[in-house]
Amino acid sequence: MKNKLSPPEFSTVTGRTLDIIRNLAKRKLSPWEDTTYGSGAHRWYDGSHVLAMTVLEFLTAQGLNTEQAGETIKFGARILKDFLDDVQSGREPIQRFVVSERRAVFDEFTDSFRWEAVFTGSGGTREEVMEAVQSALAAVGRSHTRSAPKGAGFQVRNIGGPHFAIASVDEAYRLAVIRAGTVGYELRGYDIAKKAGT
Repeated sequence: MKNKLSPPEFSTVTGRTLDIIRNLAKRKLSPWEDTTYGSGAHRWYDGSHVLAMTVLEFLTAQGLNTEQAGETIKFGARILKDFLDDVQSGREPIQRFVVSERRAVFDEFTDSFRWEAVFTGSGGTREEVMEAVQSALAAVGRSHTRSAPKGAGFQVRNIGGPHFAIASVDEAYRLAVIRAGTVGYELRGYDIAKKAGT
């Protein structure tokens, strides 16, 4: 089974126009590191890119903008890799989630309220997601110190939230497999190829 798609094939499988895909890459908003898929005429995509694009859709549907969703996926790239490694090796993958967490904070330095992104080194399991939610709720009312320009420190207080956008990697993969099949491709882990006879 072939494991690479050309840009037009990737567009067909993901349902995104070539212009959208090119603009994401040009603006450095793709939900993967630029080094993972070649460049120019040698650009290619595999099952990891199809899955990342589907997770991007899940997160933007929950209110994240493309930049926030892409950064969340890049930070959690290991979660997608672990899932696809399981699929590729024939193991039953465990349920995994890509999580974007933002906390409402009051920033003393700017004397304003804002959302603060929180990135964790989570493996994306259900238990880790539940722990993150509990930890975020427990943090409300607590302060922490941030560095300011010229080395001065200031307090940031958690005042509310948290806001979570949670994408199920299992469900994103399931949908990606269905979509690929609908347009004549077979997706299996990292591998993706046109179905025989299509």
